[in-house]
Amino acid sequence: MSPKPSYITHSVEESDVTVDWFFGSASVAVKARQVALVSVSWFFALLPICLTTWALVHRNDPDSPWARYTDWFNIWQIMMTVIAALIAFFAIAFLLMFLLNRSDMRKRNVRETYNVERLDRRVAIAADWYSERYGDKSERIDESRVIVLPGSNIGTYELRELYAKNEVG
Repeated sequence: MSPKPSYITHSVEESDVTVDWFFGSASVAVKARQVALVSVSWFFALLPICLTTWALVHRNDPDSPWARYTDWFNIWQIMMTVIAALIAFFAIAFLLMFLLNRSDMRKRNVRETYNVERLDRRVAIAADWYSERYGDKSERIDESRVIVLPGSNIGTYELRELYAKNEVG
């Protein structure tokens, strides 16, 4: 493999950014905290569903505490109306944002978004470099198979350094 290029000034190890979840090789304490977190999350996700189902099933039962609270069902209907209105509002708002983003993308794509001279210089530098390194273009075009040996540098870093030297980086 090629050495690290000079323009890479900071690197991060995978272990610094990866969370080792339950089935990984973490310690028992980490796994216990993860089980507690997942258990509390599932409890608070399922609690309102269970309470709502139980209340709706027993709403006509005179012995049920829910039956004494007839306002509960009116509040429930108002709450569901508000939630449906919020869902509709967010659906319309996100659809509007999506359409505005698409419109902006079309406008950006119509405009010229690159420097033509800089691109021409970069293409010329790359063509010269490939010709110098791999031979004439006509000989490379008909090649049906390219073999990159393990540890080989395919030239990306070298091209970037050439671009920087020619001030088109």
